[in-house]
Amino acid sequence: MPKPQKRDRAYFERRLRNEFPAIYADFLAGKFGTINAAAKAAGLIKSPSGLEALQRAWKRASPTERKQFIAGLRSAAGKPSPVAARPRPAVTPDRYVLDWAKKRILEIMAKQGLSETDVMRELGPEPSNTSLWRAIGSKRGPTRIAPELARALEKWLDKNRNV
Repeated sequence: MPKPQKRDRAYFERRLRNEFPAIYADFLAGKFGTINAAAKAAGLIKSPSGLEALQRAWKRASPTERKQFIAGLRSAAGKPSPVAARPRPAVTPDRYVLDWAKKRILEIMAKQGLSETDVMRELGPEPSNTSLWRAIGSKRGPTRIAPELARALEKWLDKNRNV
């Protein structure tokens, strides 16, 4: 099987010189900043369409990024996001996590496939910090969370409101 031809600067310069002398002359005169720009003008290099670029980006996007993209499309189209704007606050003034926030945290985790450690990494404290999980699932009654964790949780819920 033959080796694919290298499409470098020399290749495009040779093709422009031989097949598109007028564009090559413009390139030499400085009307094009690069050989690639001249090759694009000649039609030797085709820029991907917007659709092709979106399809390529979609393949590389994480599940979270895909969900955020879809939510952005919905809002741009004037359609409400499937998740209504969340009420505030998620934590009481004395730092107990409210029931709706507990459910929402678990829902976001399930939809994104996040573990407790993943959530704690996103929130900022040590991943081994279990205070949030004690506050969410304590069978002995509600427990408080630290003020900085409460602030981080509010921001995290806002960031994930469209998940």
